[in-house]
Amino acid sequence: MEIVPNPEKSYGPTGHSSTIKRNHSMVAQHKTFGLKDFIFALADNHDDLQVATLTEEYEDPERHLEMVVLKCPRCNKDAENTRDLIGHLVTHESKRIQCIYAECGVVNIEVNEQLKYATNMQAKNSIFKRKIENRPYTLNVALSSPLFPFLSMRKLKIYMDQPPYATKSSANSDLIQKDLVRGDNIHPLFFDWFGIQKVYEKIKACKKLKQEKHDMRYLKSLCEEGQVIYQDLVHKNRTKEETMCLASALNLPIDFTQQQLVDAMRMMADYKADRPDSSISYNALEDEDGNAITKEQRKLISTLSSNFIFITGSKRRCTKNKSYKFDV
Repeated sequence: MEIVPNPEKSYGPTGHSSTIKRNHSMVAQHKTFGLKDFIFALADNHDDLQVATLTEEYEDPERHLEMVVLKCPRCNKDAENTRDLIGHLVTHESKRIQCIYAECGVVNIEVNEQLKYATNMQAKNSIFKRKIENRPYTLNVALSSPLFPFLSMRKLKIYMDQPPYATKSSANSDLIQKDLVRGDNIHPLFFDWFGIQKVYEKIKACKKLKQEKHDMRYLKSLCEEGQVIYQDLVHKNRTKEETMCLASALNLPIDFTQQQLVDAMRMMADYKADRPDSSISYNALEDEDGNAITKEQRKLISTLSSNFIFITGSKRRCTKNKSYKFDV
């Protein structure tokens, strides 16, 4: 007897809430539910769409899912979910298979194929209804159709006969038109993708903000005591020539270790050059030998040094004394 470790994952829905949440969580990834994917799915599977007229007493929400229950392919018995259906399908098998399932949780290939058939029939017979914004109609599609994940999006708007009014913020660039021919009737449909695009941009902005916060926490951890902030130099993959230049600049051996590099960089950060004071102070009245400084000498020194203290009472060229003339 050939068995499978566990029943294969079925892509059919097992309940109203789980199906909607699963599709919306995949939309959040915006990898396989983009505008281009919707256009391709609409072009290939537009025959799956059905237009139905709304009755006056229709009170269902704009998105309504009519689920059918899972049924056993052998006896047509209803099952609440796939786990219950598997437990029921095993009862149609031999005592040996029932014992293996009870002890190990595995089934044979026949049971797995019956499970897949039951979930596929449930998805095929379950109908998703989406109200049209400006007309008393609903657009229906089976859950097995590739268009179902797109029509279940809350931000998708569907119009009939005429497109929505375009504003400055929502241009018609995200509007897809498709004419559905059903018998003698032609239904021009317009799918407005603008709301979904805004959600995608919000998701991208949130992801970017989250990444920036993560990077900020990482950089703060590098600034803690005992951490090295020069990650680029310490962990960089250098060539042999770069390694020799770095060792020569930091006075390290050619085969220096990472710890030696870190210590040398810390010594450079803490090093303060002991430079002599190169500034020269001048006396306003006497030179270094004690001789009196004339007026002309003070003028000359004041033009060469910024720290020379000039006598307040002397005449200097300035904006207030425009008639000042140099002594000859």
